[in-house]
Amino acid sequence: MITKQVRTEGNEYLVTVAEWKSLLSNNEVFTEKRLDTVMKWELLEKLAIGNVEDRVLHLLLKLSEQFGTENDCFVKIDFPLTHQEIANMIGVTRESVTTILKDLSPKGIIRTGRMQISVHS
Repeated sequence: MITKQVRTEGNEYLVTVAEWKSLLSNNEVFTEKRLDTVMKWELLEKLAIGNVEDRVLHLLLKLSEQFGTENDCFVKIDFPLTHQEIANMIGVTRESVTTILKDLSPKGIIRTGRMQISVHS
């Protein structure tokens, strides 16, 4: 019998794989929390091992998904955002962010303005 270890709020359980699959398919809240955790790990992985351009793009995409407003095939991030703030969020220099944003803009991937960034949808 194959089992899976499950931890919940300080408790640990051993369940069979069949029970685990049943738990995932029948518990919407549990599935959403698990998906949220997986997405956070994916973000951390991108920020930890991606190259600087990938990290900038991934951050801007996530911010536009969570805080964006669609406008003319672009999604505007609905709060002011400086190059330094982006750099701080992903652990790089402001100069690196500025260079990358300048490269992405003519390619039509992003639009930038005074403390505003929109991502192509």
